[in-house]
Amino acid sequence: MNRKKEKLDILTKLVSKAFLFLDKISNRLGGAPIAVRAMTIVAETYEKKERFENAFQQWSVISAVALTGQVAKDALLGMARCKHAAYKNSALDVSNLLTAKFYYERFKMLYPADASALNIDRRLHLIEEQIAYNQCHIASFRQKFRQKNPHAAGTVV
Repeated sequence: MNRKKEKLDILTKLVSKAFLFLDKISNRLGGAPIAVRAMTIVAETYEKKERFENAFQQWSVISAVALTGQVAKDALLGMARCKHAAYKNSALDVSNLLTAKFYYERFKMLYPADASALNIDRRLHLIEEQIAYNQCHIASFRQKFRQKNPHAAGTVV
């Protein structure tokens, strides 16, 4: 068992060093193709690890550097995807859903053919349903609160 732990520790250190290396490349070279590729690898890795806020931040940086072309499309779609994935059926917070909706709508406006091929309308419909469900949940909570506390009718929950 110790041998497996040692191998895992070594692998973790190597991955950390690789991330630092990719980060240095992107910082030094700015908008150069190799720097953008390094940033893309980091963003994709964050997504795979379900670290969606980190991935979103990385895609945002890529979006600011790559204003056109396939990389710009990938960054915009990555930002939308990460914000949608970051929504955890929160009972009160729909900010990630609203942000995802914004980026999906922007993608649809800028790249209508790609949006159709990627079925962005279906994703937008799902987000709308999630927002509606969230609003119903909040309304139900408020109604239960007011029933238990009739004197708190003017209180905002």
